[in-house]
Amino acid sequence: KLKKGVDATELEEMILKEFIPAYEENFAGIKLFLLKSDRGTNQGEYSILLVFDSIDERNEWWPAQDQSSDKAEEAAGRMAEMYEKLQSMIEMGTGNDWLVIK
Repeated sequence: KLKKGVDATELEEMILKEFIPAYEENFAGIKLFLLKSDRGTNQGEYSILLVFDSIDERNEWWPAQDQSSDKAEEAAGRMAEMYEKLQSMIEMGTGNDWLVIK
C-alpha cells in the first residue's frame, strides 16, 4: 500500500526505472514484474512478482521460508539503498510462493 503523500505515478516510475533494473542486476536469473489491481477487493494495490525458472533456482536464493542464502544476503546488501527508498514509499505486505501448475 502507498504511504500517505506518495503519488502512485511516482512509485510506479521508481519501481520500473530504478528498482526492477537494480534487482535484476543483483539477483541474476530472477525476473520482476510490477502488478496493480484494477478491480476487486484489492483495487489500487500493488504487488511485485518474482519469476524463477525452477524451484531449484528459487531455493538457491531462499532455501526455506524466511531463510536467505549467503548469495541472497550479499545481493540484498548491494540493494540496501534501493530497499530503503522503496520502503519509504510503501507499506510492505507479506509474500507468497506460487507454483505454476500449467
